Amino acid sequence: MKAIQRIDHYESTSDYMAKCLANPDKDGASHINTRDRNKWAGASLRDALKLQREGWGQRPDISKLANEIDINGSAHLTEMETEYSVQGSYVDVATYLEGVPECMVEFVEQPAPKVVRIGFNLSTGHKLSSKAFTNRGAVIMAIYNKIASAGYSVEVVIYTATRSVVGKGDKKITHKHCTSFVLKRSDQWMDEDELAFWCCHPAALRRCEFMHKESLPKEERRAFGYYSGHGYGVPIDLAEFDEANEQMALDCKVDFRSESFDDAVDYYNRTIEELNEKLAS
Repeated sequence: MKAIQRIDHYESTSDYMAKCLANPDKDGASHINTRDRNKWAGASLRDALKLQREGWGQRPDISKLANEIDINGSAHLTEMETEYSVQGSYVDVATYLEGVPECMVEFVEQPAPKVVRIGFNLSTGHKLSSKAFTNRGAVIMAIYNKIASAGYSVEVVIYTATRSVVGKGDKKITHKHCTSFVLKRSDQWMDEDELAFWCCHPAALRRCEFMHKESLPKEERRAFGYYSGHGYGVPIDLAEFDEANEQMALDCKVDFRSESFDDAVDYYNRTIEELNEKLAS
């Protein structure tokens, strides 16, 4: 058997969810609705799909926590260079009120890209706490806010990357699978409710993404271990899957899994500093 390297990408959340729902496996882990399973997944399958469609009314306030992360952080992101003119991208209100004709602000063309692609790794271990889930959403929100406030357009991509190993010794084979979809295009506003579901709610992975994995052809599902009673793949860093890493071409990858606020601040600082160097090169 040859090693399988599968990459699935969708240009929108709706396209991704359509695939999830197209070929449901009612014997798969995503459909198990016991009390223990619902507690672990954060919701029954029915409730998870409703949350995804209609919004998460009791979601954590990730904007507040993201602001606290930024206040406690020290990272700086160089802003896009601007100039004043009689027309531009937005109005400088203070200058306008002073009666200055050149009150419009326009971004000056420069080598750094105006669109920054953020990738969020949906994959987690099975014991991740609810506090860690909340921190994940706050970290990516803080990073998004910092990039957007510097004048860049931002695209947010949700992805998972997993591997499974079969055989031993010379017969060992490693299968790899990456799934991704665009949560926010660069020309869209950020839907915080949607971001919170995909980044903070365990059902995003344990119900929705498991459904996607279960929609694969039977032989590939078996190779990856995507069926009830198995682990649904071992999470890996995107850098371990060269083809998927190159295809996604992310400027920033967010893979944070700690319940410590200090860890969140440190991760935020490092990520912005690395991004700043990348955008300046």
